[in-house]
Amino acid sequence: MSTNSDEEINESFEYFDESELSFGDKEAKKSVDEEIKTSGVELPIILNEMKNIRIENQKLKVDNAEIKGKLDEILRLLKSKSTSESIVSREPFSRIQAVVSKRFVIADEDTNIENISLGNELRSEFPIELEINGEWKLVESKNVDEFLVSQRDIFPFEVSRIRHSNICFEVEQYELRTCNQLNGRLNLETHFFGFENADKVVFYVKNNKLISEQKRKNAGGEAEEVFSRIERFIEDGKLRVIWERNGFVCERIYKKLEDWSSETNPFDNSHR
Repeated sequence: MSTNSDEEINESFEYFDESELSFGDKEAKKSVDEEIKTSGVELPIILNEMKNIRIENQKLKVDNAEIKGKLDEILRLLKSKSTSESIVSREPFSRIQAVVSKRFVIADEDTNIENISLGNELRSEFPIELEINGEWKLVESKNVDEFLVSQRDIFPFEVSRIRHSNICFEVEQYELRTCNQLNGRLNLETHFFGFENADKVVFYVKNNKLISEQKRKNAGGEAEEVFSRIERFIEDGKLRVIWERNGFVCERIYKKLEDWSSETNPFDNSHR
């Protein structure tokens, strides 16, 4: 039977189940327990510190979850409409464009992520990402023969493609597919905007031009430098391709075909 002399329970004392502690909480408790043994700190003070640590950890989890949720929402919006769907209707494409070009700022008292800018912003009423889709036939060239003679590392079969082949493009969100067609033979490639492939080639859009750059080690072998750059843009309904490589420049001009020359879309799944 308890008496008034029995130790009274402090109502401010917070009881908790150790099984509910996270790994970080348990490590902190272990450290505090060792401190109690050596310093004799009063238990209520220690428990209050434990409570503060637990609250702080929980707040960090909530903050991280909110940030992740916002980033996931951005990605969901970008994936909800593909570029190919936008060709049918430019109005929904404009909404996606607004999302892509916006800079998102996520901030709270513990985290500050600023200027998350999503690439490939569209800068024209007729964006190259839409207008370049399809097959293009070579109609004119400037300085191509002299250019190819100067490039001794380009194989003969590639020289023939550069001189004569049709070129095809298909852009879908962040993915770019390219194709050269010559005498019914296809050369298909897939690229992702902003990411280098195995040959150190990277594609990106700037000033409404589709640009590709290729890097290699410099003469000293210490750093990489761009030795090949191709700009593609549409002018007066024609596709102009300006290629600068190893200090030499050539230009090719293409007109767009209304239908595929092979009567089949080379980017269909059956051809990949």
